[in-house]
Amino acid sequence: MLAPAKLTSLKALAILVLGVSVARSTAEPAFFSEKPYAEAKQTAAENDKLLFVKATAVWCGPCKMMDRTTFTDQRVIDWLTGKAVSVSVDVDEEPALAGRLKIRAMPTTILFKGDQELARVVGYRDADALLEWLGQAAGGEIVPAAERPLPAADDIRARLDRARELVRADEFAKATDEYLWLWDNMVSRQPGMVGVRGSFMASDMSTLAKQSPEAKAAFVKLRDRTEDRLVDGKGEKTWNDLRDWLILNERVLHDREPVRKWIERIKDRPTANETFTRTRDIIDEILIDDGRWALYGQLIDNPFRDIEMHEMLKQMDKDRNDEFGPEVRAQIELAEKRRFSQSVSKTVAALLAAGRDDEAKEAVDRAIASQDDGTMRAAIVTTSLKAKQARQWHLELIDGAPEEVRPKLAPMRERIEALLRG
Repeated sequence: MLAPAKLTSLKALAILVLGVSVARSTAEPAFFSEKPYAEAKQTAAENDKLLFVKATAVWCGPCKMMDRTTFTDQRVIDWLTGKAVSVSVDVDEEPALAGRLKIRAMPTTILFKGDQELARVVGYRDADALLEWLGQAAGGEIVPAAERPLPAADDIRARLDRARELVRADEFAKATDEYLWLWDNMVSRQPGMVGVRGSFMASDMSTLAKQSPEAKAAFVKLRDRTEDRLVDGKGEKTWNDLRDWLILNERVLHDREPVRKWIERIKDRPTANETFTRTRDIIDEILIDDGRWALYGQLIDNPFRDIEMHEMLKQMDKDRNDEFGPEVRAQIELAEKRRFSQSVSKTVAALLAAGRDDEAKEAVDRAIASQDDGTMRAAIVTTSLKAKQARQWHLELIDGAPEEVRPKLAPMRERIEALLRG
């Protein structure tokens, strides 16, 4: 038997929605230059100042937290206005610049002297930590990651920062060793980092694997060792082992073929539904991209789980959202609405493809009762069309949409009617 995974899905989702998806809520700190990066860099050179770069994105919660706290601290403002020209780079609006600056996570802060990068740091820093870093960077006191002693084993964030620094410095072998250590030790030392390990760190490892054949080979060996634990029959298998194997294939190595073969092996087993439920967040895109909507629908255990979770999250957020201002709260709610709409729409389309029409319609009715807006209705219709599943009630969904969004849904009506005509 597989042992239950330790992370509660509801808790993980709440952390994701409330901690990562906070969008733009405050104006850019006033002392940041409104000039484009190149002009800000020239201004810094002309005035014999440093260039301070903040890499951000509208969806980056820690970035917005720094805007509200760190960059409103008068000590930080005085230091940066006195010694530097500060500029903000939105990685989504300026992807080419973000690529040249080797920005791979947000927030990233970089200090330049002319063309020389003095130092950079990734992640949230409060005013005290940022001021300490600025002083060390400006004074040339920051030693390259490869030359510094290893951070304490329990300081996982420092170890992550070190791994990223090593990649930027093209120290690929040392970076590989660091990521392998983190993969094996991160969760046992800081259980709350399990989500980071399977998402952001997996993305970092993927980036490294693309740059270094040796790193990719090491991660393949890691994947294969994980697979050995699942198939050799020795010891107790865990759901975490299975999730690790899937993450390494899908998110680190982007090797879907082993996962496809695994799906074929398990899809007809009595335990297939439970297995799919526990791994759906990793494998659903594989099934969708392969057009296997019917199999996706067959393996759905509880068609209403996302709706039930959404209702619980709404209740939790009533208290949690009081920690934020009204603008941030509105953005959190918008992000959750979009997530909920996309999740429900995939479930509905898959159920229809599997011939589970009654459950699909009940899921739609319950979802609309929970969140009746254009986002939900459009998502359900769009995804069902993607799966080539049209029903008469899709037309009713469009007709019941808010009047202001109906024109956008008109092309969908034509496609639905065409599919219904056969």
